[in-house]
Amino acid sequence: MIYMMIVIIISLMSAGGQRHESFEGFISGIRANAVKGEVFYQRGDGKFPLEAGHKLEEGDFIKTERNSYAELLLQPGNYLRVGGESEIQIFSDPYDKMRLKLNHGSISVEIMAKDGESSFFESLSQVYELIRIITPNAEVFITRPGIFRINSFNAGRTDLIVRDGEAVINGRLVKEKRTGAASSNGIEIFEV
Repeated sequence: MIYMMIVIIISLMSAGGQRHESFEGFISGIRANAVKGEVFYQRGDGKFPLEAGHKLEEGDFIKTERNSYAELLLQPGNYLRVGGESEIQIFSDPYDKMRLKLNHGSISVEIMAKDGESSFFESLSQVYELIRIITPNAEVFITRPGIFRINSFNAGRTDLIVRDGEAVINGRLVKEKRTGAASSNGIEIFEV
């Protein structure tokens, strides 16, 4: 009986390892999911049109022109949408250590909780704090799954709009249905 239990445990452990390797390859990196209008990515000295399905790399810049946008797949079910006249840079693309820099413009981030994980993430919200968006005057950490918009149209102000979930801007918690505005006057939080 004990021998049979050991065999079952070893079988389950090796099968889980195989599933993890094949799934990990699928979700790694950031990919363009949808593109409308004039959207470019810059890698090194080259500037290229961004096309759906293209895998982006650390150091890449994504630039959108007026009336254009790009939707980037961060992981199945999780998206980053780059609005018109925006520029972001990918500092780090591993999902658990993601760092993005919003130089100017507007982005929306949609991070969805997986089924059965909501209570786990409620007690371990620091898992999402590793998704960081840096603007010229603020740092935003995603602390709970949800829908977020970040605007940075001038060097003096960054707005974080939290539709659902929670995030932190320059050390201040912004809960759902609230906006946090970072400026030289500090942080203001108000209802949407």
